[in-house]
Amino acid sequence: MSDQGSVGLLRRIFFRRFFDNDLISPSGDDHENVSLVFALLAVPGLLAVAPLLLKYMNRYILPGHRLLIALDDKFTCLALSMIVMGIVTLVEWDALVLDVRDIAILGPLPLMRRTLLLAKLGALAQFVVAFAAAVNAIPSVVYPLILFGTLQLSMARGLWLMFVHAAASLAAAAFAFFVVLSVRVVASGLAGPRLFRRVSVFLQGALVLALLSALLLLPGHRSVAASILPEGGAAVYASPPMWFLGLYESLTSEGVLDEPDVQSPRGKALWEPRDAGRAQAEYLGLMPVFNRLAAVGAGALALAALVAFGGYALETRRLARRMSRGQASVWPKLLRIVSSAVERTLVRDPIGRATFFFTLQTLARSSTQRFYLAACGAVAFAATVVLISPGEAARALTTSTNPTAALLAVQMVVVFCVCVGLRVGFAVPADLRANWTFRVTWMREPTRYFSGVRRAALLVAMVPLFALAPLHVLAWGSAVAALHLVVGMLGAALLVEVAFFDLRSLPFTCAYGSTGTLKFTWPLYFGAFLLSTVGFGRLEAWAIETPSRAASLVAALLLALLVVALYRTRRTRAVTEVAFDVPDDRATQRLGVSGAS
Repeated sequence: MSDQGSVGLLRRIFFRRFFDNDLISPSGDDHENVSLVFALLAVPGLLAVAPLLLKYMNRYILPGHRLLIALDDKFTCLALSMIVMGIVTLVEWDALVLDVRDIAILGPLPLMRRTLLLAKLGALAQFVVAFAAAVNAIPSVVYPLILFGTLQLSMARGLWLMFVHAAASLAAAAFAFFVVLSVRVVASGLAGPRLFRRVSVFLQGALVLALLSALLLLPGHRSVAASILPEGGAAVYASPPMWFLGLYESLTSEGVLDEPDVQSPRGKALWEPRDAGRAQAEYLGLMPVFNRLAAVGAGALALAALVAFGGYALETRRLARRMSRGQASVWPKLLRIVSSAVERTLVRDPIGRATFFFTLQTLARSSTQRFYLAACGAVAFAATVVLISPGEAARALTTSTNPTAALLAVQMVVVFCVCVGLRVGFAVPADLRANWTFRVTWMREPTRYFSGVRRAALLVAMVPLFALAPLHVLAWGSAVAALHLVVGMLGAALLVEVAFFDLRSLPFTCAYGSTGTLKFTWPLYFGAFLLSTVGFGRLEAWAIETPSRAASLVAALLLALLVVALYRTRRTRAVTEVAFDVPDDRATQRLGVSGAS
C-alpha cells in the first residue's frame, strides 16, 4: 500500500476511534451513534428558527436597528459554537493524541512516523469540521435569510453572508479546539508522562466545569450592542467570542450597507429618517472596534494553531522515543502512603475497602464519570451565580457581618449537585464484563459492600467543603467558618445517606437502569433541592446568631443522621442479593452484509 493510502486508511481508523467513547453505548451500531450525536448537535439551530422569525420578520425594522440588534444573536451563535466544540474536544481528551496503545500496535509495522502523524492530524481536522458543521450548518443557512429576509438583497450577497457566517463560526470552533489541544500537549510536556497521568484528570474536569458553566450562563449575558461594545476596554478584548464577532462584522458590514435596498428600504417605516441615520451611524461608529477585534481573533487563532501543532509533534516524537526505550511503571510513594492511611482509618474492613477504592478509581479514570461530575459542578456554579449577586459576594469579603442565608446555602448547593452526579454516574456501567470479580467473591453481606461505596461518595461530597473553607475563614472569621464546615459535613453526610438509601447494586457494574419515571418525579427532586439548599441556608443563618442555636442545630443533624443510618442499616441487612447484570453474549450485531441476489 502506498504512503498516501496508508494515511487515508489510518485517518479513517483514528476518526472512528473518536466515537469509541464511554459517553456513547459501546454495544451500539457506529453509524447510529454518529447520527445520533450529530442530530443532537443540530437541534439548537432548529429550535432557534421560530424565535428569530418573530424577531426579524418585521419589515418596519430599519436596517441600522436590524444590524445593531443582530449583534447579540451573532455573539450567541459564535459563543455557542466555541463552547460546544470545546466540550466535545474535552470529551475526546484521551483520544486527541497518539497514545501508548497506538505506538505499541502501529509502531512495529513498516510505517513512517510521519505517516502516523499525518493520519492523526487528518482525523483531527475531519473531527473539527464534522462537529462544527453539525452545530453551525443550519444557522449558517437560515440566520442570514431571516436577518435580511425583508430586504431585497442580491443572491450573490446572500450567499456571501451565509459563507461569512459559516467561516466565522468554524473559526470560533477551530480556536476552541486548538486551545484545548494546546492545553493538553503543553501540560503533558511540562509535567511529564508520569505526572500528567495524575494531573490530566483534574485538568480535564476543570475545563469541562468552566465550559459548561459558560454554556449555562450564556443566555444571561448582557446586551452586546447596548453595553459591552460601547464600554470598550478589557471587557471587549478579553472575550474570545468578541474577536470572531469582529471578524464577522468586518467581512459583512460594508457590503450590506452598500446594497441599494439598505440605503433606501422599501415600505414605510415607523421611525423618523433621522432615527435610521442615527442607528446606522452608531453601527458604523463600532467599525474601528470590529476591525481591531478581527485582527486579535486572527492572531489568536494562528497562535493557538501554532502551539497546538508544535506541541503535538513534540509529544508524538517523545512518546515514540519512550516506547522504543521501554519504561517501567513505578507506583508513586505518596499515593501508597495515602492509601495505607485510608485503609487504617476510613475502611478497615477488606470488603468495604475493595468497593471504596473501586468506586474512587472508577470515578477518577472514567471520562464518563468525570464528565458527569463536571456537569454537576457547572450546574452548581450557575446556580450560585443566580443565587448570589456580585455585590453581595463583595460585601461578604469586605465586611465582618454574619453571612446571609444565600451565602450559607452555596456549599449545600455544591454538595447536592455532587450527590446527583454520583447518583447518575453510579448507574452508568464502566465495563459490564468486569463485575465477575464481585460475583466470584460475593459474601452475601451487602452491608459491607455498600459501606465502602457510601464512604467513597461521602469523601467525594466533602471535598468541596474543605476547598471552600479557606475562603469562608477569610470572609467570616474562624469561628463562623468552623461552625459552617461542621454543619456542612453533617448535611453532606445526611444527603449521602438519603441519596444512596436504596442501593441495590454495586456502582459501575450493572446495565443502564430506566429513567422513565423522571418526568413524574422531577418536582420531588426540585423540592429536595430547595429544602436542602435554600431551606438549609436559612436554618443555618438562624442558628449562627447564638451559640445555643448552633448547638441545637448540630445536635438535631446528628440525631437525624443517626436515625437515617440505623434505619438504612436495618433495611440493608434484609437484602441478601444484589443485581449483577452482565451483557448477553448471544446478542446479535448488524454486519451490513447484503443478501444474495
